[in-house]
Amino acid sequence: MNTNKKTLSESINQFLFEEISPLPLSLFRIAFGLYLFIYFLRFLPQVELMFSNLGVYSPLAIPGIAPSPVLAYLIYFCTLGFMACLALGYKTWLFTPLALISFLWHYFLNFAVRNCSYDRLIILFLIFMCLGAWQLNKSLSIESKSQNNQSNEKVSAWLTRLLCLQVTIFYFGTGLYKSFMPHWQTGDILIMTLASNWGTQASFWLLSLNLPEWFYDFSVKGLIFFEFLIGFGLWIKWWNIQKVFFILGFLFHLSVWIFLNIPEFMLCPLTYFLFFPPEEIEKFIEFIKRDSEFDQLLP
Repeated sequence: MNTNKKTLSESINQFLFEEISPLPLSLFRIAFGLYLFIYFLRFLPQVELMFSNLGVYSPLAIPGIAPSPVLAYLIYFCTLGFMACLALGYKTWLFTPLALISFLWHYFLNFAVRNCSYDRLIILFLIFMCLGAWQLNKSLSIESKSQNNQSNEKVSAWLTRLLCLQVTIFYFGTGLYKSFMPHWQTGDILIMTLASNWGTQASFWLLSLNLPEWFYDFSVKGLIFFEFLIGFGLWIKWWNIQKVFFILGFLFHLSVWIFLNIPEFMLCPLTYFLFFPPEEIEKFIEFIKRDSEFDQLLP
């Protein structure tokens, strides 16, 4: 009898609560914080129109709660500060909840009207990060540097795993939804989307090629199949499968930006940091450190 064989509960417990390096989570915190900072910074010329009572009359059918332009600017600039603190890893126990509250404020004031999945994904990520905010600054942060934290410090895996599982559910759920929707059964949906208000010069160029209908039909089927696979492929480290899906996922979301002008979905490739093997990240950081030390020795 093999006494070393783990039970299902033991395997789940190890998966969720084993001690792991904080580097993948820290890299995601930096990338996600910068993403949110840029996300809000682009609204600077339209703060009054989008977030004050000069432009917002009835947010979520509740009239009269939009602030004055002065207050809207104050909340807006505070939001930029919260996102910057999140990226820097400064007092994450405080600024992560503030980042969530400020995002929800702007969401219910304006973003909710768009009903876009990337906004809801941002909210979910921020909620999860609030639950484990004390883990976010354990590495690659202002506080970890000031406290001279050791590189071998570990954190419980549950927050990293939870965020990774959300990425898998997001991809799989998107593919599942499209596979059952009647308008996603042919390439017509792709043609209409490329020719819609989302379209770009690149999409209009693609349409001008007059490619056969089977090309668009095949593209839609391939997209759904890809979304079913990638959520699981990001976990598989054998035979470089994980790295292949890193590249494919990045190229997919980059193409969405190029052909449909939706850069917000570049959020998804940022989550790939959570799947990175910590040992490879440590090797890369050590390489950067050695390179910087070498540069300091040069005249």
